[in-house]
Amino acid sequence: MAYAQDGSRRAYPADADYSVTGQYRAMKRTATGIVQCGAADNDFLGMLQDDPKAGESGTVQVRDVSKAVAGGVVALTDELTTDATGRLVAAATGNPIVARPLEAAAAAGDLFSVEIRREGAKP
Repeated sequence: MAYAQDGSRRAYPADADYSVTGQYRAMKRTATGIVQCGAADNDFLGMLQDDPKAGESGTVQVRDVSKAVAGGVVALTDELTTDATGRLVAAATGNPIVARPLEAAAAAGDLFSVEIRREGAKP
């Protein structure tokens, strides 16, 4: 069962509609607000905690523990990066590490818990 922890959260206007597929996905800053991260995104800010529509305020967890949407199978030993739709996946060599899993995920779309940790590129 995925869980989260109250921690450092920040509010930003959403640059797109995340009311259906945005909650618990990786986000990054823009000049006007936030958008979902792309694949192995170096600009990772944190995990979206709610489901704002475009122009509404979205809450982003920037550190500590958050729920996340898996982009595939995730093992407890994986270091995580972002996929093309803001889900978290196992990092490959050279990918930026944005989190570490606190639970395993069996398949894409699973909700699991992570510790947000920006650690540079995977060696």
